[in-house]
Amino acid sequence: MNKINDSGVAKEENLNFKFENKTNKEITVQTTGGSIDDTMVSEISGISADMQPKKNCQKEWMIDKVPKKKVEFKLKVLNKQFDTISQTKTIKIKM
Repeated sequence: MNKINDSGVAKEENLNFKFENKTNKEITVQTTGGSIDDTMVSEISGISADMQPKKNCQKEWMIDKVPKKKVEFKLKVLNKQFDTISQTKTIKIKM
């Protein structure tokens, strides 16, 4: 996680991900159920990373509330028709 300072005024956090599509099909990875310090937020929910077969993807998701204790979310994998084909358990990042 990286901290960003926008002109010394607003602080944001970035979640940096690297995904690898090991399948022979196009997929989309999305976050869902995002929360910061036990408050549900949309900033880390529903953001997509589209991936071609056998390719890697680096994605940076900005969140506008600086976490004090923890960030939680799930990742889900969608097929080309946007059907969920896989979903992680809750991922927890402690500060």
